[in-house]
Amino acid sequence: MSRVASCRVGRIIINRTPSFSRKAIQLLNHHDGGARFREEYGDYYVYGYEVGADAGASLCAQSSSKDVDQVIKIRVKAKVLFFEAVSPDVVITDHESTSSASLIFTGYSTMDIESKKLAYPHARAHDELSIQQTATQYMKKMNNMHADVMGKLKKFKLVNEGPVSPTVCADLCKDGIAVRLLLAPFVRLNQYLAEV
Repeated sequence: MSRVASCRVGRIIINRTPSFSRKAIQLLNHHDGGARFREEYGDYYVYGYEVGADAGASLCAQSSSKDVDQVIKIRVKAKVLFFEAVSPDVVITDHESTSSASLIFTGYSTMDIESKKLAYPHARAHDELSIQQTATQYMKKMNNMHADVMGKLKKFKLVNEGPVSPTVCADLCKDGIAVRLLLAPFVRLNQYLAEV
């Protein structure tokens, strides 16, 4: 069983395009400029962030059982000189039964620092309770995701449109609500085209 939730509430667009360093300009001016530039800096630059959150939870349960029946029949035959004796059959029956259950819970939220994984290879009742509590906690996170994201945006005073400082952008990333980088190709920049 698994559940995934996503919430997107807006975008932050960086108004200034990146300016190239001397090294970048030298690479572009080289005879194979575009290739050397891409090798060093890649094909894209970050022009913004998508703001929101993602969360998910998965619970995997597995059980197995094994039954083994073993029947041993013993008959003893003894021959002493001319006499033969046979004992009555002795039957030994053995039954063995084993069963096991395992539970694995995995949960994540972009608003948390780390993901959560609980694994119980030999699950017992108290293990099930622990997993149930953790799963409930993640379900609440998913249900409250939009309100939590909006609360963080209010904390940074980002309710309406307007400029955002680089410090606030960094804080949004640290708080886990800048969930996607928006990329644009360098080849569309005027400075790139002028130098190649």
